[in-house]
Order: sequence, then structure tokens, then C-alpha cells
Amino acid sequence: MRRVAAVVLVAAALLGGCSDDGEPARRPARVLDLRPGSIERIDVLETATGRTGSGEPGARLAADLTPLLAVRELDRPRPEYGLDSPRLEVTIHTADRAVGLRVGADNFDGTAVYVLAGGRTALVLPRVVEALEAMLEG
Repeated sequence: MRRVAAVVLVAAALLGGCSDDGEPARRPARVLDLRPGSIERIDVLETATGRTGSGEPGARLAADLTPLLAVRELDRPRPEYGLDSPRLEVTIHTADRAVGLRVGADNFDGTAVYVLAGGRTALVLPRVVEALEAMLEG
């Protein structure tokens, strides 16, 4: 009996386990799939005020953006996500491409923020958005 229990535990660990609702646990989705160290510049536009900012990301922001991990990936954008009129429009520049990111509203309890990147809608950690907002000029 102990061997069976041990095999079940090892299999669950190797397969990712289960969430509290019995669904297989999922790894966070990559919203942006950029190589570490590849970001050369970030341009940020606050759409409501027209304020802009641009520059190289700090080490923490660069690590958060490469890859940008979703707290939860969503099927499609909805009006309440605030992505039709985003609060921030961000362009992330690498040596070979530019990637756009739209930042919408906070979720209902403020634990995540809606974003749209490359047709993918997701919730991301607020600290990523706070770091992008910090890049805005006075």
C-alpha cells in the first residue's frame, strides 16, 4: 500500500499535480516570449494624459517582461477589461522586433491587471504595471 501511495505522489509531482478544484495544475502562460537580456528600450504612453516615457528597463522589470507570465490567461477581451481604451500603451523594443502591450483595468480585487499582447488577453501582476508607470515622465 505504501508503494502505491508513493507512486501516486511521485506521478502527481511529475505531472504537475492538481489544483484545489481537481483540475490539473497549470504553469503560468507566457504572454510575451522574449529572450532574457533582449529588451533594448521600452516606450510607454499614458493614454488619458498623453504623458510618455522611454528608456531601458531596470533589472526587475526586464526579468518580469522576459517572459511576461500570466496570473491567468483569458479567452478574449471584454469591455470591462479596459483594453479598448487602455490606460497604457507600451512598446517593447528588441534588436529584431517591437512588441506592443496594452494595459487595461485592475481586476475586481486589485490583485492583477488586464493586458493584451499579440492577440492574447491575460491578467498579470500589478508590480509589472507599476514599474511601467514609473517610466512615465513628470
